[in-house]
Amino acid sequence: MPVLLARRDMPTRRTEAVTGCPAVLLADPDAQTLHVTTPGARVSLRSGRARVHKADADLGTVPIERLFALVLHGNIDVSSGLLRELLWRRVPVVWCSSNGRVIGRASSASAPNGSPRVQQHLASSRRHLDRGLVT
Repeated sequence: MPVLLARRDMPTRRTEAVTGCPAVLLADPDAQTLHVTTPGARVSLRSGRARVHKADADLGTVPIERLFALVLHGNIDVSSGLLRELLWRRVPVVWCSSNGRVIGRASSASAPNGSPRVQQHLASSRRHLDRGLVT
């Protein structure tokens, strides 16, 4: 039986190793999607909060544990520290044009089928592909 965790409880491989069950993320009812639309703004990590600022003016902050997703509209900068922290917490980041058209997204590399993909990559580098590895 899977272990049910809220998004704020960061499941790790250790969780799975200890319980013997994969972790399943539940939507946190207090979580929110942060849309940043101010051209030239920057979003950075400061004291456990996503801080939106432009030049010297603070436009707002949100506790990072309450973020469900970060959506950037137009010319918005994101600090590498915030991006790394969001991906660690499995919070997706979406880049859009100023009109709202999706340009790209970043999501965590940890996925339920990551291990088989690594095995496939290693086997292909040794030229030992087996039908048992192909899923």
